[in-house]
Amino acid sequence: MKNLIFTICSFNYLGQALTLGDSIKKTNPDYKFVIGLVDRIEDRKHMLDGVEHEVMEIEDMNYEGFEEMCTRYNIVELNTAVKPYFAEYLMNKYPDYTTFSYMDPDMKIFQSLSPLEEALSKNNIVLTPHRLSSPPDQKTVSEYKLFTIGIFNLGFIGMSKSEETIRFLRWWQEKLFKECIYDHHRNLNVDQGWITLAPCYFDGVLSWRHKGANIAYWNLHERVVTKNENGGYTIGDDPLIFFHFSNYKPSFPDEIKHGLTEMTFEKRPDVVELFRDYHEELMTNRFFEFKSQDCRVPIKSMRRIPIKEVLKNRAFSTIDKILK
Repeated sequence: MKNLIFTICSFNYLGQALTLGDSIKKTNPDYKFVIGLVDRIEDRKHMLDGVEHEVMEIEDMNYEGFEEMCTRYNIVELNTAVKPYFAEYLMNKYPDYTTFSYMDPDMKIFQSLSPLEEALSKNNIVLTPHRLSSPPDQKTVSEYKLFTIGIFNLGFIGMSKSEETIRFLRWWQEKLFKECIYDHHRNLNVDQGWITLAPCYFDGVLSWRHKGANIAYWNLHERVVTKNENGGYTIGDDPLIFFHFSNYKPSFPDEIKHGLTEMTFEKRPDVVELFRDYHEELMTNRFFEFKSQDCRVPIKSMRRIPIKEVLKNRAFSTIDKILK
């Protein structure tokens, strides 16, 4: 089994993407890692000097509908909409690989991905629910919000290459070509809402209930991180495989999520070391240098939507932004 992990971002998120890549190289050195760039490098090539990870401009996949998508979506939506297209592109580009997993750039892998490999050996698609249990309160993200946001968090999706997976990707492409938007009047939260239908439409779709997979602030109420004597981390009987540092802002290094007063490091000392180490790794990977870069949208006709228009027409709340 040959395994590939890919992420997608614009230039200003390369600090996070490189940190993800470093964690893959450290814990799973036999994996291939590809960064899909929804941006143009142009005269910034020198900023990638010394980068060992493969960085590929999404525009190079020459998808005939890409320009039209650029005219339709803002940059956040576009980064999400290209996901199933890039997945199929990579499957064709690397025919010897058997598993293709997407991870958001703000993730970090801590251990061997062998549990994921086992899951993918038996299933076509592996998804992680936002939660595995009801929260003790509704303050962080209320349960009814999940019907709008999506049952599964699409910061991660694992896929084994098969005819059924290709059928799934073609269906997902069709949906995201025009409807990868934030429109909560219609329960659309870019790609996440559509995936709720995947277990109904396709065979071999696993809701992966591994407590060490895709941990983030929205499920910390049910998961306590423990450091073992070997220096690794566990959640109950499960190893911590990958953590999702969603909406973590290095400008506010003492906050799990800026503005989330219901969950603080004082209340969750078990994750302090995880965030401290992650912050240091982001600094090593020049987080602020990359963050300062403007996004050079691949197509000149790319529409930039004023935030007032987004708020007015798409009911784009803070909670909805941070769950991607």
